Amino acid sequence: MIDLAGSLIPVVLSHGPPILGLLLLLGAMGLPVPTTLLVMASGAFVRQGIMEPDAALICLCCVVIGDSLSFAMGRLGYGRLERRFHSNRGWQRAIQTFRSGGGGAIYLTRWLFPSIAIPINLLAGGSGYRYDRFLFITLLGEITWISVFGGLGYALGNQWGTLGQNLPGLSSLVLAVAILLACIYWCVKKLQMNQTGFLKAFSENPVE
Repeated sequence: MIDLAGSLIPVVLSHGPPILGLLLLLGAMGLPVPTTLLVMASGAFVRQGIMEPDAALICLCCVVIGDSLSFAMGRLGYGRLERRFHSNRGWQRAIQTFRSGGGGAIYLTRWLFPSIAIPINLLAGGSGYRYDRFLFITLLGEITWISVFGGLGYALGNQWGTLGQNLPGLSSLVLAVAILLACIYWCVKKLQMNQTGFLKAFSENPVE
């Protein structure tokens, strides 16, 4: 991914924020664009005076448009999925779970786990999640993303590539740890539910 970023950076330097915004939009729609690395590079370019700070606003607008388009793709496929899985209890449970607690998933996948942002966008659209809520949370998440990684690039200056080379590995590690913690949380909750059910059954039917 760092090699692809290296080939795209000269294009960004030649055409400026408009092409950067277009690349981020395409990445938000699912194309394999190293968006986080480009944001870091842009932060470094701002520090070096190559790019103006208002590039951050262009980046924000474009990436939110991309998120909204992938959300719309999920919404367009909602009817077909609903007809197919209407009687499936697992599908309905997943939909209800996302509707009640999907905000955290949307926010975290904007900046901390961007590798699974596209499935979350599609699920948000396909689950009937309110677009105004999705848009608000997406804005907060993308502002965090640009601030964190653009800020890192700005702080590192022309040394941003050193961190960029290790970024994919760090992202994979963070995602793996998050999945592990989620599994542990699920197991603990399941154990607590089983214990609660056992104690309730025991209290209703005490051993004589």
